[in-house]
Amino acid sequence: MKKTRSIPLTCIVFLFYFGWALGQTSVQEKDHYNWFDKTTGIENTNLLEGTLTVEKYGSVDGTHKFYTSNDYLNGHIVFDGETYFDVDMKYDLYEDELLLPLRSDTQVRLVKLIKERISEFVIDGHRFIPVVHQGDGQAKVTSFYEVLSETALFTLLKKHKKVGFSNYKKNLVRYKFVSKDTYYINHGGDFTEIKNKKDILRIFPEAKSSFNKRSFDHLKKTNRDEYFLNMMEVIHQHWVSNKRAVVE
Repeated sequence: MKKTRSIPLTCIVFLFYFGWALGQTSVQEKDHYNWFDKTTGIENTNLLEGTLTVEKYGSVDGTHKFYTSNDYLNGHIVFDGETYFDVDMKYDLYEDELLLPLRSDTQVRLVKLIKERISEFVIDGHRFIPVVHQGDGQAKVTSFYEVLSETALFTLLKKHKKVGFSNYKKNLVRYKFVSKDTYYINHGGDFTEIKNKKDILRIFPEAKSSFNKRSFDHLKKTNRDEYFLNMMEVIHQHWVSNKRAVVE
């Protein structure tokens, strides 16, 4: 009969304490940086090494060009390798810019951060990373994409975007902003736009049999995030099962 090994209680206690200590260290580190930013003022950190900007587009029909809300949303930013916690920000989906408030005694102005120095940011609990791609002509452009799912096999990304349609009212130009989001898979360094299950199976044809008894079409029009997340979970489980079978 195969014997099982027991772990001494002292080891369990040590591992539990060690994990708790690491968690406490992380919390304390975050609190330390929050205290530092509040003491020195966020205006005195490297985070605001950007350019001042003003709101250029008036909107109509209650629309706006920002992510989720026209109000500032809280999160953190990794800028030049340093993490800044509890930062109020706006993510402009029309011009693809991350904006921070620069407050003074008389007004609040907006600072447009330098994209190339942002490693990631989390806004309202959603994580975004920069992706460099070829723009018009020869120039390279940095855009932000939300990370919906990330595994050893792939990364599922969502490009939030808003387009503006101009309206003329009383000789003033106003814009109606409409969402136009797209989805991508980064697999083995290949960055591919996906619109449906067929696009996914072109990338992972070996997983076709795993979809035989599964259908997520009812989510395609009601919740596209869940539509793609469910399908990519099937791809992931197929890959895990095959990897386990090879090992065994």
